[in-house]
Amino acid sequence: MGVGIHNGEASIGSVGGDAKRPGLLILNAGSVHNIGPNRMWVKLAREWAARGIVVLRLDISGIGDSPPHAGHADNVVYSSTVADDVRLALGYMRARHGVGECHVLGLCSGAFQAFRAAVDGEGIASAVMINPLTFFWHEGDVMLDDKLRDDDVIEATARYKNVIFTREPWLKLLRGQLNWRIILRTVYRRFAAELQYSLKELSRLAGISFSEDLAVDLATTAHHGIRMRFVFSTTSPGLALLRQQGGRMVSKLIERGDISIDLIPDTDHTFTELAGRERLFTVLNQIVFPHEQTR
Repeated sequence: MGVGIHNGEASIGSVGGDAKRPGLLILNAGSVHNIGPNRMWVKLAREWAARGIVVLRLDISGIGDSPPHAGHADNVVYSSTVADDVRLALGYMRARHGVGECHVLGLCSGAFQAFRAAVDGEGIASAVMINPLTFFWHEGDVMLDDKLRDDDVIEATARYKNVIFTREPWLKLLRGQLNWRIILRTVYRRFAAELQYSLKELSRLAGISFSEDLAVDLATTAHHGIRMRFVFSTTSPGLALLRQQGGRMVSKLIERGDISIDLIPDTDHTFTELAGRERLFTVLNQIVFPHEQTR
């Protein structure tokens, strides 16, 4: 696998009496190799290593410098083989670099993979998830419903809400410059999703279980003793997805301290502008070093 390893000699957050060094595994953000979007992972890994953490920047199989597993396609960001890659990487950090407590961090698809590792109870202490766009994935999902995924629907309806009382979109609609069928289908999808998850919340109270239930996955992760740290751009649909699909379990776990949510204003999905990255770095430093004065 393609990796970048950075060594440190202190601790991440609070590690109790464990004398071993903590480790942080950073996953790919989409198809970007292990330097991260705008080289964010390189900057953070170097700084955190200097402050005492063993950091491993990993190319999952089929991304960057890592070839795909036999029989699997190249450049698949939501690959079914990632769980094996994460397990091997964590084992490598413990065996080769003497790491004790392990943490996983990811953005976008990396956030999804970090969450799934936490749900699976992969022997990690926390998962830091930046701008996840889904919490469940199946092969071919990107092609479903003309590429309108749940995050697309939330993002689109948020845009509609911001402009519905302005003149310009109505003029475009009258001129035939907007596709009203897509607009109606998007609004319908949002309404149907809200209804679906409201009914699911009632079903949970009745003791009915589902094969894919974010509330159950969140509770399972908390039961493993794994802390969940979510970070969202304020324009990201991920927070709405988390609250919609997780229901009241999200608030419950926030109150218990099992989940934290931080918002980064005035930035895009991959923190393209320097100012947005600096705000993200401040939040991540507060998460990684909660008992230290961040720089």
